[in-house]
Amino acid sequence: METEDQRHARRLFSGWVTEQLNTKSFHDDFGARVRGEVLTALSKINDGLTLINQRLIEKEKLVDGREYICFYMKGGNAFDCVVDPTGPKALKDGGGSSDWDTQVVVDPWLPEAIQNTIYGLVEDTVLDVLNNAGIEIAKIAGDSINDSFPEDFVKDIENLWSDKRNNIKGFDASLYTLSLDDPQALRKIYDRDKTGLWMNDSKRLANKTVKYPKWIPGMTFNDAIKPFVLWRLGYTWHADKSAGPPGGAFKLNVDINRPILAELIDVTIPRSNTVEAVEVWEHLKSNHISVEEQTVNVEYGSALNKQSVSADLPLPDVFYHLSEILEMMCEIADGSSNHKDKLPKRINRFVEIWNQVPTKRDKIKQMVLSRIGRDSIGELIDDELAEGRGVVNNLIDEYVIVTPTDKKWENLKKELAKTDDIKLEYNIAKSMMAYVAETSVKSQQDFDDLGRVSTARLKTMSEAWQAFTKLEEVALLGEAAVKANYTETLYAANSDDLTLLDFIYENDYLTAKRIGFSHVDKAAIFRVDNLMNLKVIAGQYLSLFQKWNAAVKGSKVVAHRYYQIEKFGRYMNECIFVTFDSGKATSFITLTTGDASQVPFASAPNNLNKKYASIEDIGRQRKVAAALVEDYLIRTVLSRQYEAVKALVNVS
Repeated sequence: METEDQRHARRLFSGWVTEQLNTKSFHDDFGARVRGEVLTALSKINDGLTLINQRLIEKEKLVDGREYICFYMKGGNAFDCVVDPTGPKALKDGGGSSDWDTQVVVDPWLPEAIQNTIYGLVEDTVLDVLNNAGIEIAKIAGDSINDSFPEDFVKDIENLWSDKRNNIKGFDASLYTLSLDDPQALRKIYDRDKTGLWMNDSKRLANKTVKYPKWIPGMTFNDAIKPFVLWRLGYTWHADKSAGPPGGAFKLNVDINRPILAELIDVTIPRSNTVEAVEVWEHLKSNHISVEEQTVNVEYGSALNKQSVSADLPLPDVFYHLSEILEMMCEIADGSSNHKDKLPKRINRFVEIWNQVPTKRDKIKQMVLSRIGRDSIGELIDDELAEGRGVVNNLIDEYVIVTPTDKKWENLKKELAKTDDIKLEYNIAKSMMAYVAETSVKSQQDFDDLGRVSTARLKTMSEAWQAFTKLEEVALLGEAAVKANYTETLYAANSDDLTLLDFIYENDYLTAKRIGFSHVDKAAIFRVDNLMNLKVIAGQYLSLFQKWNAAVKGSKVVAHRYYQIEKFGRYMNECIFVTFDSGKATSFITLTTGDASQVPFASAPNNLNKKYASIEDIGRQRKVAAALVEDYLIRTVLSRQYEAVKALVNVS
């Protein structure tokens, strides 16, 4: 198991090597020519996925004009190009000096068989493009009159390291030497859920057209990182440590056993049938974020022989990057992130966005509030949140590092240390993280020391269930059924967190405390006989809800979504309603088509008057609800709950 110190050193070294290789001036324009091949590869992936989309429409008889696959750039390069589309990074440096991070997303509402076809085609396309890009990069490395040229670019990195290793972003790495792995390899890592075992398959890369095949960059296909699949192109190195005195505060002295990655391209894709696949797709397809193609260019050569490579790449707008930053800051705050060392970058990027779009600050505030289910920035900042603020201050002390030789974050640390005169943007960032940290700590009180649901939480859930049938939303649903002339009984079953965790406790293997409560204490599934009645009832419900909320001058809003599922060899239809009160999700209601055999309800073991929905239906409700809930705290638990259900049963 890699320690925190080992991870920090490895990532520090990987970031340094990656920067050298991606800097266009590196090794007499070798970096720029590599950058050109990277841009060409990204363009080919984009074109290839567009072609797959078109062919799927024809082959699978899908609806014309829709996008079933979305490919876009993300990360630092994409951000720099979006905020300054005519600047040097976008038009001269090929995006900047870091690797290109990208993502593919497949429409999660497609039938599963079509999704599986798409995932296979995407994998073939990405691996083929990355393989060809690696071959072209190896040809560049060997394209020289001097046959020693290939070793030269490696020697350059080794020599640069020797010169600068006593100050790698403020840390002394003088005990380490770096060496390129030989051979570079294609590594395929598969999830044990698919193979029954962990499987790590590696083979040497080779190509007859390449003079120096050992300079083909390595490739990784990693299918074992839940909930994503990763494809990566880049050179792998290793770090050897010589004996030396114990490391001080800024002197590194730990063994690094994992590879040092000089990355060129990363492509990730959310796994099918995951909360992340649904959430990312809905997020991109909302009206809040746009993805537009933008020209990215790299220039190299002398003034008399100027050359360039251009690519039109799909770049999300600045609010996509804001959403990603907020998510990562929340992950750091609740302790789930493996990248806590990137805290200063995250906060700095948030502040940069705040300053880049001053006319959109109300939207920035709203996105912050939606991410944590609050409705007032002023109240958030004024909240005491003593425990949460203590957690955030500790994170700042540990990870916003100012060393004697690297004072990059000095101003950031000074600003974050302020209290009364702190700037609003920094205060918002700290307060959001403090709220997440405080709520995460308090959620541990939902269980006792033995892992059982606490008495207080049981009482809250019992009161919520008793109040649920009297809830206005349920009464409105009954009224909607009457207005829809629905003459059948509208059968309902409970699907709240306690119901789900009862199944977990019965299993006796999963730990309920590690899954947790979403604190959306009211949830139910209603059975309707057919699609026509479902649509009519749903339409009436939405209309009645809007009128009722306006009449009482309420603060509630309802989000909804229609979708299809495959069950018992047929397609069934569902509609979910998520009610929000003052920004916080408070209830889930699902309408589903089917009879008692297709949508079974059972009596609760401890209350014969209380009906349970099936664990499969509860799991699916969680997955779809997560697509409509932006609240990080709730959505994170919904994802854990859904994954727990999938560990017990198959969920369509």
